[in-house]
Amino acid sequence: MKLRAAHLSQAVTHTIDYSVDNAHRAFLLECAKRLGTFSCRLSKVPEPESSPITAVLINIIERGNPTPTSPYIDAILAERLKLTEKSDRLDQIQYRFADTARNHQEFLNTLERSFAPVCLDIGENDEPEYGIDEWEDSEREFLLTSIVKALGRDSAIVLQQFAEPQRAMETMVKPAHQKSFVRNRVDFALDFPGIDKNTKFVIEIDGVGHLEEINRRRDKARDNALSSNHWQVVRIPTAELEQLPVHRVKQLRSILSHKFAQLVQQNISQPYFGDAFTRKLFLLVLVPLAVARIQRTLLELIRRGVLSWEAEKWRIAIYERDVPCGWLAIVDFIKLASALRQLANERNFPQIDLTIIKGSHGQFELDEPPKNLPFSYRKVDVGELATHEPVDALIDISIMARYGWLHMPTEVATFAQQSVVAELRSVYSVTENFEVVCDARIAYDDETIDDSHLTYLLQYLFRKQEFRDGQLKIIRRALTGQDVIGLLPTGGGKSLCYQLVTLLQPGMALIVDPIKSLMHDQCDNLLAIGIDRVTYINSTLSTEERKQRQINMARRLYQFVFISPERLNIEEFQQHVQQLQADHAFKYGVVDEAHCVSEWGHDFRTAYLRVADNLRKLLATPDHPLTLLALTGTASYDVLTDIQRELNIDTEEAIIQPKSLERPELEFYVIPVDVRGKVGHIRGDKEQKRIVGDAKQHKLVALMKDLPRHFSDTPFSDADFQVLRGEETFSGLVFCPFARGRLPFGVQPVRNRLIRAFPSLEAISDWYASRTEDTPDDAVRPEDELRLREVQNKFKRNQLALLVATKAFGMGIDKPNIRYTIHFNIPSSIESFYQEAGRAGRDRQPARCFILLAQGDKWQDKSIHDYFHGIAFKGPTQDMHVLRQILKGGRQTEHGVYKYLQKLKQDEKTTFVLPFTGVTRNLDEQSTAKAVYRLSIIGVISDYTVDYNAKVYRLILHKLPDEGYIAKLQQYIARYVSRAEAETVREKVKQRSEDTIIEKCLGHLLEFVYKHIAAKRRAAMEVMQSAAEEGINDKAAFAERINNYFNSSFLPELREFRQEYSIETVWEFIDQVEKEETSHIDRAKHLRGACDRLLPENPDNAAFYLLRAYVGLLLSRSAREIERDFQRGWDLFSERMSRIEIGHHMSRFYRHVHKMNPHEGAHELEQLMVQWHTAWLKEFNSQHLMGTGVFSSE
Repeated sequence: MKLRAAHLSQAVTHTIDYSVDNAHRAFLLECAKRLGTFSCRLSKVPEPESSPITAVLINIIERGNPTPTSPYIDAILAERLKLTEKSDRLDQIQYRFADTARNHQEFLNTLERSFAPVCLDIGENDEPEYGIDEWEDSEREFLLTSIVKALGRDSAIVLQQFAEPQRAMETMVKPAHQKSFVRNRVDFALDFPGIDKNTKFVIEIDGVGHLEEINRRRDKARDNALSSNHWQVVRIPTAELEQLPVHRVKQLRSILSHKFAQLVQQNISQPYFGDAFTRKLFLLVLVPLAVARIQRTLLELIRRGVLSWEAEKWRIAIYERDVPCGWLAIVDFIKLASALRQLANERNFPQIDLTIIKGSHGQFELDEPPKNLPFSYRKVDVGELATHEPVDALIDISIMARYGWLHMPTEVATFAQQSVVAELRSVYSVTENFEVVCDARIAYDDETIDDSHLTYLLQYLFRKQEFRDGQLKIIRRALTGQDVIGLLPTGGGKSLCYQLVTLLQPGMALIVDPIKSLMHDQCDNLLAIGIDRVTYINSTLSTEERKQRQINMARRLYQFVFISPERLNIEEFQQHVQQLQADHAFKYGVVDEAHCVSEWGHDFRTAYLRVADNLRKLLATPDHPLTLLALTGTASYDVLTDIQRELNIDTEEAIIQPKSLERPELEFYVIPVDVRGKVGHIRGDKEQKRIVGDAKQHKLVALMKDLPRHFSDTPFSDADFQVLRGEETFSGLVFCPFARGRLPFGVQPVRNRLIRAFPSLEAISDWYASRTEDTPDDAVRPEDELRLREVQNKFKRNQLALLVATKAFGMGIDKPNIRYTIHFNIPSSIESFYQEAGRAGRDRQPARCFILLAQGDKWQDKSIHDYFHGIAFKGPTQDMHVLRQILKGGRQTEHGVYKYLQKLKQDEKTTFVLPFTGVTRNLDEQSTAKAVYRLSIIGVISDYTVDYNAKVYRLILHKLPDEGYIAKLQQYIARYVSRAEAETVREKVKQRSEDTIIEKCLGHLLEFVYKHIAAKRRAAMEVMQSAAEEGINDKAAFAERINNYFNSSFLPELREFRQEYSIETVWEFIDQVEKEETSHIDRAKHLRGACDRLLPENPDNAAFYLLRAYVGLLLSRSAREIERDFQRGWDLFSERMSRIEIGHHMSRFYRHVHKMNPHEGAHELEQLMVQWHTAWLKEFNSQHLMGTGVFSSE
């Protein structure tokens, strides 16, 4: 069998990724992938047994090709070989080549040579034992005699050791040709690593039968199929074997001119053990590979019952043919396996009795183990084996030799007669796909989980020193199979949480991401740490690519699958996922950037509102319901509550938050853009936007010139922000509100303006504007998607220093060295700002985050958000019009929903096909999507799938009694309001004026949506606007307000008064602020932060408004915000109290303000009180006294 174990020193993987050019990188990766697969020939092959822990360990060892070896192995290699050293980089465990190694004149050539090992222990008279029935005398003659005579011994070794005999043609031709060549084989295949087309060769030895016409045609068809897949075919008649003609020799020498063959020949003529530097570098590359092969083989022996976890002792012998690896492999294996088994509360571990059989290699730096090994150890020569007791398993390992070569000496074979022998050799080619091993869920117990074992596994898999705040709680809960909502700050390691728990269960994870760039970024990040069984399935792929990835997913070739929420509605995808249910495949469903469930689900991505139901329905396994992880970097309490509702996660314990979301490395600035007097007299909205946009572009250029000043007190004071410096590049992001367009707010116009000001940026900057939703094949041009992917990769690989992007990219990049972000327009909420600005400083080094804020007497940044808000929420009248069109159909068709429901009996269902553009073909897709979701809320639609290619919904209509539709609506609304308010739904629906009960329900639903959801968005925007305006003149106050928004000490207590509150709530918290005069300012700021965060969730809470007004008066902050809060608060309380009571409480409010701020605060409050009383007196006058002669209209 072929197995995978492609572990390399981290210094080597880092060098391949970052320190060589693209051509060398591709070549070395191909070489590493070949060495990462090995053949394992067992003398006995029992059937595999179920073992969840063994399955997890196999998946960990096989997680990538290549993948970094363990920190322990890297530490030993650094200590013994002196080529690498540990790098001090914050929380990372990193090993890099020492300067002495990297600067060696033969470094790159020797590194390449180490990936082309060849066995020099094969004698001239040795013959291979392939175990192939089709092996013929003519092929033996060619391999062992003809090429030696024609090419010489050294050149012949290359063909002998790298020519794969009798390779199946199915693995060599394109899929379209595979059925035509089932059970066909070629005599020899040389599949050299490389990225060009001239790397694959076939040598056929043709007997006289090939001269017959039928065989000639057959050979031609074979050759054509091979050449169409870039194989070069050389046919040698058997008559030429005695003395190969010159032109045949020339053909063979052409094969040997390939770069990989040249490296092999160099290793033959200059053996790797010849000098110290070459020997050490070979060991650095090959020892981790050998260690991983042994470990993977041990797991296969456990899986097949040869070894047992429950045994008292394992007696193991390892025959080291060429590199020392045995003791290292066992020490490292015990560390890894023990950590996992103890984590799963399986404490026992067999004693190990290890015998190392020395091969023919000389003395190496890694031969001798340290003292105090955790097992019995001995090293013996082959000749000493007769005196030793037999073992359970003997592992015969050679990195240098391919399978079929290096036979077992008689002494070793005799010693192993009672043992299961595993012969490990390198392979000629890699044609297999390695499946994720799935098994039953491991039942981790929170009470017995030891954090030290989790920390070890964190270091082993991710090279992180320790967990960040909040990660362990999320991981522990998810490991024990409980749903979790994790709120961590941007850069806080959300992705690691679901990645680690997935790796610690024998199965897969399906991750729902909002945008394609984030899917790509997540895949790239996993690949970067050596986890390659990952994929994304979205519309950037061709139809065939998507189909193939879905097939591969169903074959368990991926451990992490990234999709959009819309894909869960596609029937074809659902069918592939459901194939995996019986295999215990999916252990986790992950909703990444879970705030999109709330913020986008109600706006324009209604698929988000079904994501939990779809995941639970599609991914449940026979032994356990799906565990759901919802992860986000920023979320208001309102959004968190919404996430709970929409994902059906009821318990409060499921929400995990860190102690603080503060990012001290980030510094915030609000840059004013003065447009006062420039737009107030202009009527055209487009012209206003142009003027404001031009002013902002001018300010952006000035800011870019001034950037170094903002870093004057940091280690980057001398940085050049317009130069590429690899990992030390000072990267930046500029966020724009529009993807394209001619107005100055689009990503392209902004980038063009920067290039005009800074010509050097043209080569090192670009723009990025991604579609957010999953789309059908023809919606996005392939060249556009390819361009965006290339831009993202170039930015991540530090080939670009600046990217101008839409805010969607704020969720689509994880790059440590972003030093600054600039928001061209104010974000829609504090959460959005923190999410997007949080892309900076992920390396925990100083970073700067800027907002360009327009100041004017008419045109404000807020109008941009009003524009987007208007697109998402068009008004209940327009939304009801859309619903009626779908219900009733148009004049041209009778295919309305009502017509279908009329044909059904009560509780019957039927299928209804609805085009994206509605039954009348004149609706926009977004409006139709919202209508479908709203019909599903009240039960008219029980389920649906989406066909993006045909652009239709396939709806399952459900005929319910009238009370059934009302009950569904009431059930939905009860998720948002108190039980008492929900119980009023039935009566309110029946009192409505619409014609049918369905329309009555929909009318009530729309009113509810606009009151409880749309209004909250405006409240969040107001908080952001107020904070930004305050930050213009006080940078520290802006940062403080942002931090208090997330970390207010009043939040937990004040949150208890979201729905049930009174005027006493106001006095209670004012008293808390005033109780200690020395710290009342700090407490006031915390109180305002709590109100800022809670008001968008509770826009009708009078107490919150008055408390924030009180703080504003104490701090002498924005008069406009204070006036708004003061008026709203007392207006809302006036619905509960009489005017006399209001007057009494307002006087008390004044006394508190006068006590704490007797001058500015009290004076401003006096004016507000007069305004408020005057307003209600005028209203009273107009309603009750006008025309009585008591008062005039004045």
